[in-house]
Amino acid sequence: MRGHGCVVAGQSLKEAVAVFAQLNATMLLQAHQLGTEITYLSDGEVAEGMKMLRSSVMSMERAWEYFSERADLGGI
Repeated sequence: MRGHGCVVAGQSLKEAVAVFAQLNATMLLQAHQLGTEITYLSDGEVAEGMKMLRSSVMSMERAWEYFSERADLGGI
């Protein structure tokens, strides 16, 4: 899928949508263009972050509401 965007996965559609993929990709691209040294999260840090995301229903629900409103999904 190189050159075709990105794939976001989660245990549910709401979880996958909660990942701000476009914003993160834009910031990463801008950092690369500025010559900034990028330090990526380790596998352990990613796992801990996902654990926190999954335990915080509030943040996932807020992100889902935001994106469903932007996509005009009627809050499904």
